Amino acid sequence: MTTAPLSHAPAATNARLTGVVAVDSARKYVLARPLDAAGWLGWVGASGMISQRPLPANAEAMIDVAARLAPLDPQVLRARALALAARGNNRGALDLLDQLAQAGGEESDAALAAMIPLVGSPEFQAFTVDSLRNRNPVVDALLLKACQGNVEFARLAPFAQTVVRVRPIPDRVLRCIGERAIASNLVPFAHWLWLNGASTLPKSIGFVVNGDFDSVADVPLFGWKISPGGEYRDGFNARIRPAETPSERGNVLAIRLNGRSLRPPVAQQVLALPVGAYRLEYRVNNQSSRAADQMTWQVVCLERNLTLTSAERRVLPGDSGWSTHSSDLVVPPECTGQLLTLDVGSRLSAADGARGTITFDDIRITRLGNE
Repeated sequence: MTTAPLSHAPAATNARLTGVVAVDSARKYVLARPLDAAGWLGWVGASGMISQRPLPANAEAMIDVAARLAPLDPQVLRARALALAARGNNRGALDLLDQLAQAGGEESDAALAAMIPLVGSPEFQAFTVDSLRNRNPVVDALLLKACQGNVEFARLAPFAQTVVRVRPIPDRVLRCIGERAIASNLVPFAHWLWLNGASTLPKSIGFVVNGDFDSVADVPLFGWKISPGGEYRDGFNARIRPAETPSERGNVLAIRLNGRSLRPPVAQQVLALPVGAYRLEYRVNNQSSRAADQMTWQVVCLERNLTLTSAERRVLPGDSGWSTHSSDLVVPPECTGQLLTLDVGSRLSAADGARGTITFDDIRITRLGNE
């Protein structure tokens, strides 16, 4: 009987053989260089013992040898921390990894990654509280690492809450966690995180943020997302600009149309409206060939993409081409997050395009009745 070449063996067999070869190579390296800590760590790593629970005694012995040979080596410190975690000493592991992360360098990121599995444990909660008290700079980096590393949101959210209850967090961290919350239909949490965790907030906060477009500051999560468009690609060019005529007040949202097919979205904002009845109101100056009712603001339920604004719209004519449009909406209990979006009409009307300029200002939402 002939034996099949190794390259044709099953994948599992190949993996086992590779592991055996790696362990044998590591063992030979240690025999040749017994005073090299890297060899002992390589032996533990090649054997896969570091992931076994409980941690085998010979794995602990090898790590201890490496620690005596090179007690301050970053890789040795990380291995010691993993061994402590394997023994159930999570706090000891976190403290060691924290030292390594604060030291910086290439091993800092590896130390943060090694801390991620401990997020959500009671020891991690205590570690976070102590780190905040001591103003440990590792906290923000660890929070971002946990967010980008797709730690389950049920573990990530309490970590973020613990930090935000003490101090603001950097915008980059706020955006990462908030965007994950919004994508998971947890808009109320994202809104709480923004209100309590942002380093700066708008001077006034209503149901619509910066509805008069007068603030030029970038607002994370709940600010405007305005597509600049491309007149040849998207059929429009949108921008917030200063007033150019006496009839305009402060800044306005101006949308220039060039006759090509419109490709939305044009402008959007995430909302966190509680259950209840509301009125959406805005001012518009339509100096284009497009009918005013073919470019309107709508409130849509994020999770179900259900339009909440009523089809019945009220129009109050004003001066110099301006008019005020309003419509009512009701937010049901199952709609915990919404999107305010500029609707460009049906697919057919969007394909027709338009020419001219449409200008918007003073977009606001108010609660109706005593709710």
